[in-house]
Amino acid sequence: MNGWKHYYQVMGMLVGIFALLGIWNIEPVQSQFMEVLANVSESVPLGSEIILPESSLSLEEENVALRAEIASLLYLKQENDLLKSVIETRNESRLNPVQGDIIGFDNLFLRNTALINVGSRDGIQKDQPAIYLGHLVGQVVEVSESWSRIRFVHDTDSTIGVRIENEQNSQGLLKSQFGTTLMVDLVPRVESVEVGQPIFTSGVGNIPAGLVVGTIASVSEGNLFHEIMVDYPINTRRINTVFILTESL
Repeated sequence: MNGWKHYYQVMGMLVGIFALLGIWNIEPVQSQFMEVLANVSESVPLGSEIILPESSLSLEEENVALRAEIASLLYLKQENDLLKSVIETRNESRLNPVQGDIIGFDNLFLRNTALINVGSRDGIQKDQPAIYLGHLVGQVVEVSESWSRIRFVHDTDSTIGVRIENEQNSQGLLKSQFGTTLMVDLVPRVESVEVGQPIFTSGVGNIPAGLVVGTIASVSEGNLFHEIMVDYPINTRRINTVFILTESL
């Protein structure tokens, strides 16, 4: 039975690879795969052992190779998504995204900043926004010739003007709560906000309007203002690059 277990593991991984490549839904590919699976099932009794030639790779080795292939495809998919988001940002905002690799994070309590390997010689200026996968992740707060420091949105000193996509186009301030979660403050209770509504930058300050922030995760009522928690999809501690939006020449 152990051979059957590994056999179906390998088959499952192949389906995953086909799906990632976007070819699983192609009828000839799916039909051919299912035909092979049916032929093997008919020719080998379910309770029997699958015996491979000694010269062939063991199923365990094939499993390892397939897992590595899947990991590689997932990485390529993430890189493709990243490139796509940069192209879309350039086209929609007419700003020029400059890639900066993160070379170090701070380790201070409630601080959430990072150093990147681009500076003034690359067109970087203070207050320019930083994005990742199409989402605002922070803002440049310090610039030298060859490096810059960005303050992420989760830093407790970060405040960014945002707009909620509702009937009133409600304006508020994006803030960090305890350095872990994000909230939108100063949205009056008389304005109607709902879970799931998108949140964008408002254009107040030096950050351009229309950059994606996230969506509303929950709403509770304060004395004068809504208490709005944000569903934010980016873990800034796990990214290794950002794009600084500079003005196109």
